[in-house]
Amino acid sequence: MKKFLPLVALLILTFLSCTEPPRDNPLDPLSPEYRGCVFRGRVLRLYNNAPIAGILVQTDSRFCFTDGNGSFTFDRLLPGGHNFIFDGEGYMPETLVVTLKSDLDTTLRLDALPLFEEASLYTIHVRSPSQGGDRYELGLRAKVTDPDGMPDVSGVRAIFNSETLSLRFSDGIYGFIMTDDMFPGGDIRALEGVPFRFEAIDQQGALSRSRDLYILRIVEDAPWPISPANGDSVEYPVILLWDSGELSFPYHFRIEVYRIIPGMPEMRVFVVDSIPADQQELRLTVHFVPGYYFWTVWYVDEFGNMSRSKEA
Repeated sequence: MKKFLPLVALLILTFLSCTEPPRDNPLDPLSPEYRGCVFRGRVLRLYNNAPIAGILVQTDSRFCFTDGNGSFTFDRLLPGGHNFIFDGEGYMPETLVVTLKSDLDTTLRLDALPLFEEASLYTIHVRSPSQGGDRYELGLRAKVTDPDGMPDVSGVRAIFNSETLSLRFSDGIYGFIMTDDMFPGGDIRALEGVPFRFEAIDQQGALSRSRDLYILRIVEDAPWPISPANGDSVEYPVILLWDSGELSFPYHFRIEVYRIIPGMPEMRVFVVDSIPADQQELRLTVHFVPGYYFWTVWYVDEFGNMSRSKEA
């Protein structure tokens, strides 16, 4: 039995010598004392120093979100190359490629995407015997904002049928009116069921897209002006009368009065909107300069589609 004791002692010593040494070296990545490299920074608006909270920052299998000060921190990072991806709703994603040799601080500015507050199509039907009969138009309308400021919006375009139209900016709205000669075969009905999509582009080339838009209705009927008409002479106060007809969908009326000056374009001098559908007359309490005028009455449905009477 005694001859086995040295062998047992040798086995115990061998086992003890194979145990893992304590990892208290701060340069050892597996050590609890390991600090590694620290990558920290702030995420700010593109054109000012306003912080952006809630931005997702990812690298490898780690991630964090920027706090209310726009700040983020990653510690215990190995020296070498790392990719950091910054992403947040309403912002253009960015990727930073950094090589860490020691702690590193950075500031990143994210580009906020343009926002569509409103996007719509509306049809326009005009009865105008003086201009050759009925004509149709298609209105494109978009209201766009940008958290980086309106000057950051470079433009808005509409895409349909492989065609692209640039919308024009006026009074805070981007718009365009398509006329008969722009419709396939000269017929607005050829665009029914065709998707339109708006794109807003900013100065950095980032873009936002609207949902698909479609023609919802073409209003074929039009109200009929009754009085005054056919060159009637009128005195103050003027009472406009019209035949409302019958439509199967919600609508209201719109009245416009134009002044005619020979040799000059007709000039709209009065407009009133949102007249209830059950109303068929309007008393004008404004004083017009003596001269020649005509007036029109419109149907306007809940989507902004319109149909105008002939001039009276």
